Amino acid sequence: MTEPSLNLRVRGRAGAHYSHVPGGDPSESDLNPISLDAAAAIELELPLVGELFRASVGIEGRGIIEGTDVPVAGTNRVTDTEFLELRLAVLVPVGGGPGLGIDLAVPLLGAHRSVQVAVSGDFSLFER
Repeated sequence: MTEPSLNLRVRGRAGAHYSHVPGGDPSESDLNPISLDAAAAIELELPLVGELFRASVGIEGRGIIEGTDVPVAGTNRVTDTEFLELRLAVLVPVGGGPGLGIDLAVPLLGAHRSVQVAVSGDFSLFER
């Protein structure tokens, strides 16, 4: 019989994001920012009594490339640029099904973002 083994993964992604938002003042040019997205996470998997427990911690952010355009006041809210957040997630096995997931995102930079909590899973397990 083999012992349950702990699995550790490192994940990451990067990308570019283009937005076109018309400027509010006719004398200003349209806002056309190009921003970079990046994320990195460490994921832990542990088999527990035939079920798989998962947890991850990561960081995610987006920043505008300087010089792509002159930002119009308040557009970071529209284009969702310039933020950095800490992300935590847990997937707990429930009754042999896919499990219950809880995700938390806490803003580190970017005043326009708030704490986000998401719960996911197969809720048919709770039907009787």
